[in-house]
Amino acid sequence: EYTFTPDAGQCAGTATMTVTVTPKIIPIFDQVAAICEGESFTLPTTSTNSVTGTWSPAVNNTTTTEYIFTPDAGQCANTVTMTVTVKPTPNTPIIEINEECGKTILTATNYTGTLKWNTGETSENITVTTDGTYTLTQTVDDCESPEATVNVTVKEIPSAPVINKNKECGKTILTATNYTGTLKWSTGENTESITVTTDGNYTLTQTVDDCESPEATVNVTVNKVPNAPTITETKECGKTILTATNYTGTLKWSTEENTESITVTTDGKYTLTQTIDDCESPEATVNITVNNVPNAPTITETKECGKTILTATNYTGTLKWSTGENTESITVTTDGKYTLTQTVDDCESPEATVNVTVNKVPNAP
Repeated sequence: EYTFTPDAGQCAGTATMTVTVTPKIIPIFDQVAAICEGESFTLPTTSTNSVTGTWSPAVNNTTTTEYIFTPDAGQCANTVTMTVTVKPTPNTPIIEINEECGKTILTATNYTGTLKWNTGETSENITVTTDGTYTLTQTVDDCESPEATVNVTVKEIPSAPVINKNKECGKTILTATNYTGTLKWSTGENTESITVTTDGNYTLTQTVDDCESPEATVNVTVNKVPNAPTITETKECGKTILTATNYTGTLKWSTEENTESITVTTDGKYTLTQTIDDCESPEATVNITVNNVPNAPTITETKECGKTILTATNYTGTLKWSTGENTESITVTTDGKYTLTQTVDDCESPEATVNVTVNKVPNAP
């Protein structure tokens, strides 16, 4: 209340006036929550206690800013401020690629927040087995980073090659098929074909782009080369009997016979093999000299009175007369047939035969 006092000499009385001061309204606003950089937000133009007005400066969603609210005229309201916090966008994490056979390991680096892969995983490392695009973000203070992106082509594990077997005598040839890479046999060889001479399991892999295939395995039983049979000789006159021993297979003589024993009458080299499971043995060899039957000797007659002298010619061996004598000449006094053979190297010749008629000595007159 105010009192008015007139100046002196005006013949006027004092007067009073009461001035009512209405307090200014303080606009009330709900605090705008902190946002992630780039997110949109709105500053309300009406306070919760119904004060209208405008904000300045313009909304900025890239940095933390203090905004001033100016009430519209005639509302007897104060200006107020509000600071909207803009949280920075986290940096994009980095994805490192580690290629292995049949899989790729992706590893996150350069991050501090919570990870999120497009596979749904949140670990630092993930293993992928399928070609494609993989993305990763990190979240820091509820703000998600831009995506890190990587295109993955998984190294395929090549298929196991195929092993073909070709059995031969004393060995088996193993040949790789259905492959495009570098071969590796369990023998250490890397050629397309290998020759093995020992029973057992043999394995093969192929490597393509540094990736090794599963093993192909084959069990090999080598057809053994049978031992050479043994030939025994039995010499007889005019022939030699050759007999095979120490064998279990099918025999084959150089004479084309396949019996256990053969009889040969000609000097020379004779061979023998045996075949087991289609495998032929080395040759057994024997050199034969046949004991030839000597020719029959020749008997010449010398007739005398009362006797005949028989003499052997054309001989080289031991003589044998049918009289039991073995001299070159014998004297016979009786009519009849006389025979003679010769024996050379235990072989007796055919008989030479002579019919003798002795010239009789006449009676005395």
